[in-house]
Amino acid sequence: ALAPVFSFAQDGSRDDLLRDMVKQLGQAEVSVPLPGNAMTDLLARNVSISSADRENLFIRLSPLTIDWFISHNLSYTVIEREAAKGPLSAESTEKAMEWQSYPTWQQYDSILHYLCDSYPDLCCLDTIGISVRGRAIYVLKISDNAGIDEDEPEVFLTSTIHGDETAGFILLLRFASHLLENYQMNEDTGSLVDELEIWINPLANPDGTYGDGDEIILPVRFNANGYDLNRNFPDPVSHTTEIQKETAAMIDFL
Repeated sequence: ALAPVFSFAQDGSRDDLLRDMVKQLGQAEVSVPLPGNAMTDLLARNVSISSADRENLFIRLSPLTIDWFISHNLSYTVIEREAAKGPLSAESTEKAMEWQSYPTWQQYDSILHYLCDSYPDLCCLDTIGISVRGRAIYVLKISDNAGIDEDEPEVFLTSTIHGDETAGFILLLRFASHLLENYQMNEDTGSLVDELEIWINPLANPDGTYGDGDEIILPVRFNANGYDLNRNFPDPVSHTTEIQKETAAMIDFL
């Protein structure tokens, strides 16, 4: 896969360059000298702080938050990262299930249906909800009697609520496949499936990962509306009001 090529106007202000970056890439990362507690709290309520060290806050900006950030006239440094190559897309569903490449959206859908069709007693497919762009937020249930609600401990595993953090997406797909393929061949795996109801949601933010296409090309942290879903759950202090479709669905499911 070839690295995407991006060009940014060089004759504008730094703020305009930052806006241009967000417009083209869907997000941008900046560092801000560590402010006082009040400003840190304000930033945490309005933008997505990805990390911090002893000197700086590192912030991801989306089309939703870029103007708010610029309006506060903070000193910032743009974190320029080399344009990553688009993640290698699998040639087929079979190739995707070798776990050395990323599935297209259609291949992801096919993998989940294949697992359930191949192991109907152990696995069933459900949806947590529907994303802003209309994609299903899938969840697999794996248990020895998957079609029955048994009196067993329930375990829920979810990944990639930040759409550009894709390692867990493949890890959980591979884990689901491993449980089903090894149920009768490995005692430890068999006991997990027999004694638990295991719910696996490999991809909590499909729009952030796939954008408006079928392949993973420019994954972003945010959902299609520019919200950081991992900062979008109700908070007794900040009183989040703009609950997103994905967040509401996850709350109802849990």
